[in-house]
Amino acid sequence: MLLLGTTAYQAIQRSASSIRLTFAVEQCQIFAEMVDKAAAALSDHPPDAKEADQCLEYAHNYYPSGTKQVHGSQLDAMVESSRHASEQRIIEKLKATTGSDLGSDAATWIEHFTK
Repeated sequence: MLLLGTTAYQAIQRSASSIRLTFAVEQCQIFAEMVDKAAAALSDHPPDAKEADQCLEYAHNYYPSGTKQVHGSQLDAMVESSRHASEQRIIEKLKATTGSDLGSDAATWIEHFTK
């Protein structure tokens, strides 16, 4: 009976880990899509900085740490690293296109364009 319980517990743990991994991959893909979408918006003539900023906001707010991943876990750290890198890529594109330098904090850029 103990062996059956242990086996069931391990199966549930593996399944939960697999689901969290799938979520992490999906989250990172969303961040990459937002970078691509922001780049496309800024390549338009004229560049659409507001749309690029909306991509930044979407990535910034998309399932924050501790929602789809266990807060502080390795997967959470990976997702948050991907989020941060994507935010910085969008911010660099916004800086280059607008000539503005509001720093590297995504919230500052989001606030600037939502006024």
